[in-house]
Amino acid sequence: SDKDRIYTGPDFIGSGRPFGPFVDSNYFSPGWNVNLRTINHVLDDRGVQVYSSQMFEGDTLVAAFNGLYIRTFDHETNPETQKLVADFLENEKKVGKKTFYLPQKHSGTWTGEMDVYNTEQEKVGTNLVTIDYMPINLNRATMNVKIEGVVNREFSFERTRSGNHHQFHGPDVFGNAIGYGRYHYALHHFMGEAFKFTTRDVMLDDQFSLCSMWQFHESHHEKYMTFGVLEWEEKDYVLKPNYIER
Repeated sequence: SDKDRIYTGPDFIGSGRPFGPFVDSNYFSPGWNVNLRTINHVLDDRGVQVYSSQMFEGDTLVAAFNGLYIRTFDHETNPETQKLVADFLENEKKVGKKTFYLPQKHSGTWTGEMDVYNTEQEKVGTNLVTIDYMPINLNRATMNVKIEGVVNREFSFERTRSGNHHQFHGPDVFGNAIGYGRYHYALHHFMGEAFKFTTRDVMLDDQFSLCSMWQFHESHHEKYMTFGVLEWEEKDYVLKPNYIER
């Protein structure tokens, strides 16, 4: 139903919560002997479904798997659809292994609307999200985030990256993250208040488009589930090479 999804086996036993085109699930797999936290997000305008699963033994993360799906209705009879699927799979084999990283030498801005749902799984509006991004060096950058709508906040932090490990160093938000290919999971704590948000951001393409899920918590209670696509607009070439004249 639109309230709960119940999985009754034999492969998975548990439940999921739908938020319109977005489903957040938690279930157990007897075959794999793991608990899974699975996030599915259907992007109708792009014709893809963004999928990820984190696998746990108790509270220990043991693996993660993720990817994009495309849905077709005439694959058996349409050569164009067959080619579309074949090309999509071949491309995903290459780009699916890419490490999540943000633009290294250019400043820019992400903007987009994110749907907002309350704890009763009711859509209560949208957030307009703007992220101004400025690289400091190849592994450090500053981010200024503005959220307008159901949630109204402005905050800044410096982020660092070492491989697929990320950290957020304030002044307004502190936390860390880890990337699995193009999929990036993070936890952000606000300084001086009982407010935080967890995220899953996915690099959809080579233009740095982000499919984002931001879940807000207040006093350790879930407050809002938000999700949408943020588009990147490149601006200045900040980290230009330096040449020595001889």
